[in-house]
Amino acid sequence: MVSRRSFLNAILLAGIAAPLAGVAATAQAQQHYGPGPGPGSRPSGPPPHRGPQGAPQGGPQGGRGRMPPPPAPRRERRPPPRRGHVWVPGYWSWDNRRRSHVWVSGQWVRERPGYRHRDPRWVQRGNQWTFDPGGWHR
Repeated sequence: MVSRRSFLNAILLAGIAAPLAGVAATAQAQQHYGPGPGPGSRPSGPPPHRGPQGAPQGGPQGGRGRMPPPPAPRRERRPPPRRGHVWVPGYWSWDNRRRSHVWVSGQWVRERPGYRHRDPRWVQRGNQWTFDPGGWHR
């Protein structure tokens, strides 16, 4: 039998964790893909390119510390072309846990008619580096 204290602790933990997970996932998606379409509308075509979980959004979270500039892009061997797909080259992603850049390999993503794909890239603004995740744009 489960003790009353264990049961209440589990309920409390679930009550706190579930809303926070939803808020974090929504915020991350809006940062990466921008605000969603209006209510009741459906996106046309395949979903946009999805980057890695925790894709960098401008460097170390909370503004603590300074991030070193990203290394030079790696030379990747591009696989043979695929009909109806666009090659998205690899890029360096900032990993807050490791406090260093990690390489994300390039991949083929399904093209979206009427859109063009902007590659992910790092941009230097003043003395700070920010990550532009790229994506599909009209």
